[in-house]
Amino acid sequence: MARRVDGRPAGLALLGTIHAHNGKTSRRLLSLAVDRSSRNAGIGRALLRLAETVVRRDGLEEMFALYSGHMTSRNAFESVLAACAWEAPRASEYMLKCEVKCAFGALDEWSFLLERLKRGGFRTVSWQDLSTTDHRAIAETSATGRVHSDWQPGAHTDQTSADFSLAMYHDKEIAGWIVGCRSSETQVHYPLGYTLPRFQRRGYLIAGMLESCLRQVEKLGGDSVAAHWTLPGSAMHRFMETRLVPHLRGQGDLKGRSMNATGSSTTGVRYLALKRL
Repeated sequence: MARRVDGRPAGLALLGTIHAHNGKTSRRLLSLAVDRSSRNAGIGRALLRLAETVVRRDGLEEMFALYSGHMTSRNAFESVLAACAWEAPRASEYMLKCEVKCAFGALDEWSFLLERLKRGGFRTVSWQDLSTTDHRAIAETSATGRVHSDWQPGAHTDQTSADFSLAMYHDKEIAGWIVGCRSSETQVHYPLGYTLPRFQRRGYLIAGMLESCLRQVEKLGGDSVAAHWTLPGSAMHRFMETRLVPHLRGQGDLKGRSMNATGSSTTGVRYLALKRL
């Protein structure tokens, strides 16, 4: 949707494709932009209301916006959402992005944990190497109702994820999974890391994250970037902030070469806003 003033483009609203989640259908508001010379004239509100009309006409139940806390126009954007009676934004995702060669430094710090887990039966299997029996076990575990739909691998795996995803096991029993999706030639984002409740607080997810980074080094090189996502306020969020981020300010090593991670990592929060139609 676009708005013109005196024959020239003055604003644009861009919607995503239909999104199904938890039994509801919605569209994402991908962008809402107004030319600087045309701001403070209600164009943003008019475009957003028009977008809502289009989504409502399509019979969908809600709209949502997912955006970075670093967005320079965040205050203006949120004021338009509020004026159109959207729900107050809430922190939805925490992200840690770093070069995967940082994993070599972490191997030294957590070597004792990794050895203990290995002796206790922990192992990982690449998604490409999973057998039909393995896939059936994961599907059956997901179908029990004890794994929230957001944490089921089927919601995240696609053609970009086979090389960078893995399943975690305790001996022969499925213990969790990590899904990584290649987003560019040099970057993989990891939207999902999950361990079943009975295997949590053992360090499985730490070991799985390290393994996924090491596999990414093999496929894309140590300078490639990994972006890990988790829920704000979660145990993994606290672990990233207290253990991983400080580590990234130190030194790592890649095949004998010293590596200073300072400046190669970033953190951020993405916010979610909803409008029920």
